Amino acid sequence: MLGTGGQASLYSGNSKGTNINGADLMLLAGCGTGTGIGGIMRFYTSGPLTSGAAPQSQTSRLEIDNVGQISAKANIASTSTTTGTLKVTGGIGASGSVYATAFNGPLTGNVTGNADTATKTTNTVTGTNSAELVRGNMGDNDQFRILVGATATNSGYAEIATADDGTEPIHVRQYTGVFTTLTRTATLLDGSGNTSFPGTVTAPTFSGALSGNATTATSATYATSAGTASTVTNVPAATATTLGGIKISLNGSTLTISTT
Repeated sequence: MLGTGGQASLYSGNSKGTNINGADLMLLAGCGTGTGIGGIMRFYTSGPLTSGAAPQSQTSRLEIDNVGQISAKANIASTSTTTGTLKVTGGIGASGSVYATAFNGPLTGNVTGNADTATKTTNTVTGTNSAELVRGNMGDNDQFRILVGATATNSGYAEIATADDGTEPIHVRQYTGVFTTLTRTATLLDGSGNTSFPGTVTAPTFSGALSGNATTATSATYATSAGTASTVTNVPAATATTLGGIKISLNGSTLTISTT
């Protein structure tokens, strides 16, 4: 026991001379014998009581066991960067894994495992770099990712991709309930690179050949069959075309019109 009610200090001696390292301070717990374990280093403090002269009780706040495991035992909840059992000014570096029931605040570096909830996923890339926001494996050896990148300044892009055989489809789906019953599926890319939608596709213009039947069309510029088209301006040669109840047959320069 050092002193009564005053401050006690324990320190190693100062070095003398030019550019001499300071002396280490070593605190040693007792050694065990045989199969016994070594002693534990315990650091105690006491908390306040009600007003009076009764001495406070001391409680172990920090322990270092015989294998070097450190236990901080205050059990103080953390609600900010300055609260909690362990308060650190500056960064924390760990060469191994870090486990916690919850994380609050930004995490830098690789995070392995599942996040039950996350407010947001953010990443920033510059120049022609790219970065993955989400990555997952499925079907044993297939992959999926969401990526952001750029080909030049002010030329950024977002990527939704699957990988492995080049045939893994990408679907957009709607469910009822909490993902209970599948209602609709839009396939952005199937195994052959085709796109399909469960409902109506609306666009100001379409470019390229359209395959399939048009129930109604305001103008069919090239059609083999246009049941209710108001105009047909290009009919394929040597084929018969039906417009309403009229059959139009064009063979070279010969145009034949008849009823069906």
